[in-house]
Amino acid sequence: MLDLKSKKVNGPVIRLNGSDNVVVARLPIEEGVSLEGYNIVTRNKVPAGYKVAVHDIKKGEAVLKYNTTIGFASEDIAAGTMVHNHNIAFQEFDLFPRLQAA
Repeated sequence: MLDLKSKKVNGPVIRLNGSDNVVVARLPIEEGVSLEGYNIVTRNKVPAGYKVAVHDIKKGEAVLKYNTTIGFASEDIAAGTMVHNHNIAFQEFDLFPRLQAA
């Protein structure tokens, strides 16, 4: 069941889950646009449907959309930067890490 309360539409973007470190552009966004509610400014043009980092994402850190890892930052990504395959690495990872014996 969809939890509509966790989705926040602020102007041209939507945050699909409160734990996400990216928002999704609902429409094309120009460079230099202040994203209301996130205290960030877009660093480049963002086509509709693409993602924008809502805070700095360090190289190797998981990129979260719908509170699900969709990839890992292949470089440091500054808040306000478009996030797509040019700065995300896709790799295998253990979704359910094994529990360590005590």
